[in-house]
Amino acid sequence: MNYEFLFDYIRKWFNTQLWYKRKFYLDKILKTIWDNTIKVISWIRRVWKSYILRQIIANLIENNISLNNIFYIHLEDERLEKIELNDLREIWDSFLIKYYKDWTIYVFLDEIQNIESWEKFVRSLQEKYQEKIQIFITWSNSNLLSSELSTILTWRYIDFVVYPFSFKEYLELKNITITSIDPKKYELFNDYLSFWWLPEVVKISEWEIKNNYLKTLVQSIIFKDIVQRYNIKKTKFLEDLLKYIYSTTCSNLSINSILKYLKQDYKTLDYETVNSYIEYITNTFLINNLSSIWDKTKHILKWKNKFYSIDTWIRNIYSQNFDIEKNIENFVFIELKRRWYELNFLEWNGFEIDFFTNSMQDKRYFQVSYSIKEEKTFLREVKPFFQVEEQYKKVLLTLDNETKDYKWVEIKNIIDWCLE
Repeated sequence: MNYEFLFDYIRKWFNTQLWYKRKFYLDKILKTIWDNTIKVISWIRRVWKSYILRQIIANLIENNISLNNIFYIHLEDERLEKIELNDLREIWDSFLIKYYKDWTIYVFLDEIQNIESWEKFVRSLQEKYQEKIQIFITWSNSNLLSSELSTILTWRYIDFVVYPFSFKEYLELKNITITSIDPKKYELFNDYLSFWWLPEVVKISEWEIKNNYLKTLVQSIIFKDIVQRYNIKKTKFLEDLLKYIYSTTCSNLSINSILKYLKQDYKTLDYETVNSYIEYITNTFLINNLSSIWDKTKHILKWKNKFYSIDTWIRNIYSQNFDIEKNIENFVFIELKRRWYELNFLEWNGFEIDFFTNSMQDKRYFQVSYSIKEEKTFLREVKPFFQVEEQYKKVLLTLDNETKDYKWVEIKNIIDWCLE
């Protein structure tokens, strides 16, 4: 088959104007561009993983890398709907014959999970070209799990998890600059929390259209990435489970507590079913599972979980309740994950700390509270900090405009913190 149409289209696509550079991700990925690791860009649908690939390619071209050394293929292109591994090899050979000359070659395989046994192709490239190849792949979690990825990619790789637009990016897209004393920052932050921001949402001005788009997107993820992949029959139960988890966002849950609640409507429900369905949902990134850890003060923690939505807009759709307390805690969770922190929470003897950033070089405790103006609330939030032995940084985040550190606890406005 002649694949000239594919190469012509891609070359025109490379030269079109970029709308917005996601500099946060672009800088991270470009730092690894000269080593031999495979760059994996992942997360849910519609976060512009492909667009980030375009930004990387644009950067290469700006640095005088020839288009002849860039191979790109988007494997959800409708013209490649029935493509198989041998077809991919044929496309590669056609590219080499027509374009590639010498020096390093840059390979971009977009939505690679659509080809069965794709790892054989990637492995053959890695082995043949070694130091003279840079490989970038994207995948949505519908067909490939993180555990599977680590097994398949037996060589070194780095996984870049791409999230929807941060609040900082949201302001940049709207060409808005705010300061810590700017009163309109709360209105803007509330707008951001109401929908959070996938790329397409930014361009939609009408509230009803935004909401409809997001509902449709969630249904698409549920159907393609859960129902189809796992051959789910109990679709009504799946949706009820999602609604319950989103309505209890940021709360400590166990499988047994979820089972007890849902058994009101599903009498024959069992532990294994609930556990499996939660795993399916988590694998699609629709929810994030945060576990408790052992506390170094010798208290044994109960092994429970907290669940967080990938974005507040999904929680708002399913819970039908704009709970500012839960939304800001969910926001802080995603912001910490965006900063590449490994997270856990602490709970022991009636005390709880929302987040512990368990990273080797940066360990911190975080508490999140809408307001700490009332002394009762303030004491409730700071007291757990004084029950832990480790002398790591302790940060209390609040939406109060006026903040002042207390002893060795840093107290910060959430909006100012996320714009640091």
